[in-house]
Amino acid sequence: MAFPIEYEYLYHYDVYPKVVRKDVETEITIRPLGGRTCFFPGTDYEMTVKGITGGMPAYFPVSSQYQSVTVCPDADGVIRFRHTFCIEQEYMLDIAYTDHRGRSTKERFYIYCVDGDLIGRYPYIGDLHTHTTYSDGNQNPEVVCANYRKAGYDFLAITDHRRYYPSLEAMRFYEKLPVGLRVLPGEEVHLPKAFGQFIDPHTIAIGGEYSVNALIERDDVDNIPTDDADTYKFLADGNTAGVFQLESTGMTRYLMEMGPKKLEHIIAMVALYRPGPMQFIPSYIERMNGREEVKYLHPLMEPIFAETYGIPVYQEQIM
Repeated sequence: MAFPIEYEYLYHYDVYPKVVRKDVETEITIRPLGGRTCFFPGTDYEMTVKGITGGMPAYFPVSSQYQSVTVCPDADGVIRFRHTFCIEQEYMLDIAYTDHRGRSTKERFYIYCVDGDLIGRYPYIGDLHTHTTYSDGNQNPEVVCANYRKAGYDFLAITDHRRYYPSLEAMRFYEKLPVGLRVLPGEEVHLPKAFGQFIDPHTIAIGGEYSVNALIERDDVDNIPTDDADTYKFLADGNTAGVFQLESTGMTRYLMEMGPKKLEHIIAMVALYRPGPMQFIPSYIERMNGREEVKYLHPLMEPIFAETYGIPVYQEQIM
């Protein structure tokens, strides 16, 4: 059966509250709906609280931040427990149990933790990356918008490959229709061949007054400067929203600590920001800014690792 909402558990359990305040102990209630429940009153279950700290689904949650909580349903089958969430992020609550066939399985629930400035605010639902029949979607812009609104979305950006005008078509269609859906202009930007190869990160442009794709000319791409100081300062100030591989919370924080001065600094950060190499990021930043001595395991290694301040970042440096 296909479910029209993302999390199937919402059909079987009521989790309240779904949004909690950071650093404040809160009682969480997980109440079974209808006849389905996997938990029995008076039985202890182990719940694992997992904070989602990475920007890429393949890299979270970080196991070192797991917290284990023992929960026991009350006589009415409702699980009630108190917990303090200390980081502003989304949390997964995994409860392990054995099903009627004796198999080990789990139920997963989600909680959002926010700072006090967001408590009580209405959480709008939206999608900033959708395609229509103008690229590789299967519905025209007007129908895409109608289906999203039917599903309860509050805003939507049409971002077809290389095309800006489908978003304008949708905006004009709903301009005078009070359906409660805000349609944003957008497109998926593709760069032409440059530096002898295709560099195509599929960047999403949203909210602009003109088409970025229309501005790109093949003769000019090779002349895009990579030493623009204002651009690096802009990123170092935390302005990473919409920038591919740089917009996650963790990556933004490290870029602000780093203060990149050239393209190689950003390339190294992208390479380091993954499980394993992440432990070297603080040292890389300190060495880059002259606050930590650059060391090499052997003098012969200096020509290989000088560019990354003595830290192995790329597999080509090891090969």
